Amino acid sequence: MPIKKVAQEVPKIAPLPGYLRAQFIRCGRSNCHCRNTNGHGPYFYRVVTVRGKKWKQYVKKDELAEVQAGISERRRQLAEVRQINREARENWRTFKVQLRQLDQLMRLAGYDV
Repeated sequence: MPIKKVAQEVPKIAPLPGYLRAQFIRCGRSNCHCRNTNGHGPYFYRVVTVRGKKWKQYVKKDELAEVQAGISERRRQLAEVRQINREARENWRTFKVQLRQLDQLMRLAGYDV
């Protein structure tokens, strides 16, 4: 019997945790324009919280759109999971109500529950 390969659905955009932050940098030279303005930049960083600590990773300008798409994909997936959990909780509540109603009906009918 031939073995069928199961095609795994690989997302085109890899989900990335965190968020993007634009930051202006001052270089510290006394005669630089950044001393009197916002600074050099903006430079973009992806900020991620790991075990309660935040760390940032520099994002190159040519990778900016890809990283933003990854962060958006992760947020979309988390929103989907939250929606599924909400529906599951609501189904569980409905099930418990129906179970209580069934229990009451069985007690009224004289069954020993």
